[in-house]
Amino acid sequence: METQSLNFYNLALDFCMFIEKQRISKETLRDTAHYLSALYNAALAINYKAGGHLKTSEINRKPRLNPDKIHISDEIKSNYYKVFNPYKDETVVCSLSDDICDIYNDLQEGVEKYESGDHSTAAYIWGFYFENHWGRHCLGALAALHQILYELEWES
Repeated sequence: METQSLNFYNLALDFCMFIEKQRISKETLRDTAHYLSALYNAALAINYKAGGHLKTSEINRKPRLNPDKIHISDEIKSNYYKVFNPYKDETVVCSLSDDICDIYNDLQEGVEKYESGDHSTAAYIWGFYFENHWGRHCLGALAALHQILYELEWES
């Protein structure tokens, strides 16, 4: 589990630094999609329950980044529609900036725990929130990015 945690830590840290420094634009769409797909794939391998369960009070749910701090260029459509529950006939309006922000915040919380030496709590945070929160945001953002990427290619 330690190797998986270290690999995920490095990927999560790279993603967070990328988001802090980059503007999501036509030029960075592929990089953004690459990070999101790599994170999703790597999270599938995290056995976060091996480290036990945490109490809600042990998880520090403070926002580290707000959606208005996510820089998305005007050429990118931030809002998109998605089916929240594929077994119900209902769509919701989502936002790439909100998706990226929520993914960032959930990952950064685990990064901070990992850097403090608490690797099992970091793995728990990444895995738990993957199943219950950021995983859904990741899939929604990937679907939107995929559409934008190939829509832009056809328009060029």
